[in-house]
Amino acid sequence: MSSRINIWKLVFLALLPLFFPQEAAFAGECIRIYYDHADDPDYSHGRLHAVFVQNLLGHFPEFQQIVEPIEEYTPGEIDQCRATIYIGSYFENAIPEAFLDDFEKTGRNVAWLGYSIWKYDNVRLEKLLGHIYPWEDSDKLTRLDWERPDSQGRPTFFKNILYKGEIFPKFGKFDSQDPSRFIASYEMVKLRRKSSRQGRVLAWAEQNGTGEKIPYIIRNRNRFYVADVPFAFRNEDDRYLVFADLLFDILDVAPRYEEKKPAIFRIEDVHPEIDLRPLRNLIAILREYGIPFQISLIPIYADPEGVDQGKKNRITPLHVKKEFLEFLNELDPAEVTFIWHGVTHQYRDWKNPYNGVSGDDFEFWDAREQAPLAEDSPDFVLDRLEDGWQALSKGGVKPAIWEVPHYQASALDYLIFSRVFSWTIGRILYCPYRVTGLPDFSPDLWFENELPDSPAMRRGGFQNLSVVTSGKPEGQLFPYEIYGDIYGQRVLPENLGNIQPYEDASVKNPRSVDDLIRTARRNKVLRDVWGSLFFHTYCMTSFRKGGMERDFGETKEIRRLLQAMLEDYQFINLTEWVRDKKEILRPEPIIHERKRRE
Repeated sequence: MSSRINIWKLVFLALLPLFFPQEAAFAGECIRIYYDHADDPDYSHGRLHAVFVQNLLGHFPEFQQIVEPIEEYTPGEIDQCRATIYIGSYFENAIPEAFLDDFEKTGRNVAWLGYSIWKYDNVRLEKLLGHIYPWEDSDKLTRLDWERPDSQGRPTFFKNILYKGEIFPKFGKFDSQDPSRFIASYEMVKLRRKSSRQGRVLAWAEQNGTGEKIPYIIRNRNRFYVADVPFAFRNEDDRYLVFADLLFDILDVAPRYEEKKPAIFRIEDVHPEIDLRPLRNLIAILREYGIPFQISLIPIYADPEGVDQGKKNRITPLHVKKEFLEFLNELDPAEVTFIWHGVTHQYRDWKNPYNGVSGDDFEFWDAREQAPLAEDSPDFVLDRLEDGWQALSKGGVKPAIWEVPHYQASALDYLIFSRVFSWTIGRILYCPYRVTGLPDFSPDLWFENELPDSPAMRRGGFQNLSVVTSGKPEGQLFPYEIYGDIYGQRVLPENLGNIQPYEDASVKNPRSVDDLIRTARRNKVLRDVWGSLFFHTYCMTSFRKGGMERDFGETKEIRRLLQAMLEDYQFINLTEWVRDKKEILRPEPIIHERKRRE
C-alpha cells in the first residue's frame, strides 16, 4: 500500500509543472488562502482579510502561500496543499459548488471563517462539524442586546472568547463622534451542537450580559470552523490572537519556543536632545534584573518651530552632541540593541499633525490627510535614509533593526524598507497593492551591510519602482515574529503596547502596568507569543510634566512589571537573535487575481 501511494505521489509531482508551473517552483509545502471577491466594486475587505492571514502565515516560512478569490476555485485545488483557509467575509457570497464538495470530501486540513457555512444543509453540516445551523431560530447571527446593557450602559453581545482557560475580549465602545452608535464586531454565526461524538469546541463565545455560550471555534478531525472573521478591531487583547494560535493546528506544526517566551523592552524615541537623567535611571532598573534592552534611536533631532526651549530651527545630529555620544559609548553591546527609529521622526517644518518636533510627529505618512505624503517616492525615501545613515555612522552607531516612526508609512515605503533592512519592528499599515520595478532581495542593499557602492545600488535598484494600492490601509499587530509580510519585511512583534496610563493628544487607548501584566499573563497560553513592549522616558518625570506619577511611583511600577514578566518570559539579546535569523524568509506568495465573470 505504501509503495502505491509513493508512486502516485511521484506521478503527481511529475505532472505538477505542466498544470501549476508557479506552484511547482517551490520545493516545500503550500497553503491556500481563499477570500471573497464578490464581484462588488465597493467591496475590498475580502482581499484585505487575506492579507492579514498571509502576514500571520509569515511566521511559518516553510509554506508557500497561494492566494485566490473563492470565485476562481477549480476542482481538486484543496488536495494540492497541506492546508486551505477560506475567509467568508461577504454575506451570501456565491461559492462554487466544487469548493463545497471538495471541502466536504478532502482529507487535508481545511478551515472556514465566517459567513456562508449555511450553504450546507444540516445533514451535511452535522457530518462536517457535528453542529447544525438553527434555521428555525430568529437569531441565526448574533446581535447587540440593547435590553440588557452592562454596568456602563453599553449594549452587551458575545464579547468574551473563552480559550485555553483565558478570556480574549472583543473590542466595543460608543463612537465619540456619534454617542448613539456602538462600535463592535458583534456579529457571529450561531451554530448548535447536534452530535455528541463529533465537533470538538476549541473556543467558546460568551454573551457578557447573559452568560450564554455558543461555539466560536469548532474542530472535527481535519475541519475547522471559526464563527466570525477575526480581523475587525484587532487589539492587544482581541480574539484575533486566538486565530493566530489556531494556525499551528491548521498547519499541524509545532511551536518554535517550548520554554519561556521571548520578551523585549524597548526604550522609545531616544534622540540627541533627550534628558539623560530619567534614561539613565530606567537603564539602571533594567540592569538590576539583568535585562537586555533596546534603544529606538532618532539620529537627527528637529524642532523647526522652537517648541522645546524656544530655540527655533534647531537641528541636532547625534554626532555633534558630545554628552549624548558619551552616553551611547558607555553602554555595553551585550546589553543594548540599537533600533534605527526614523531619521528625524517628523516631517520638514509641518505640524504633522502635532508640533513638528522629533518623536511627536509622523515622518513617512501624512497624518493630517491619512494618506501618503505628496512627495512620496523612492528618491524621497532613500534621500532621508541616507541622511540618517550618515548621522549614525558619524556617531559610530550601527543599528541592527529598523522602526517606522509611529509605525505608519505608504506601501511604497514599506516595500523599500523590506529591501534595505534585514528586520523591522512594530505594527504595520497594510493594503493590497500591485508593484513593478521592485529589486530582488539582496543583503548588498542593507544599510547594516554597507558597501562602497551600496548607495548607488540602492538608487539604481529602485529607480523604476511603481506601486498601485487599492482600498484603505489598516494596521496589524503580530503576536510572534514574521519571516516575511506581504511587503517582504521580516517583522519583530510589538504586541503589549506601551506604559501610559493616561490619555493625551496622541494616545487614545491608555494602558497601565496592570493592563500590560494582564495581557502578558493571558497570552502565555498562546504558542510562540512574545512579550514585546516599549516605554517613553518622559513617563519617568513628575506629575507636573505629565509623567506616571499622575497615578503611581514610576520606578516601583516598572519593577513590578518586570518581575511579573520574568515569571513566564525570557528577555533576549535582540542583536544576537536577529543575527541568527537573517537567512530565514518565506517564499514569494503566488497571487491569482479574479478573471472569470459570471
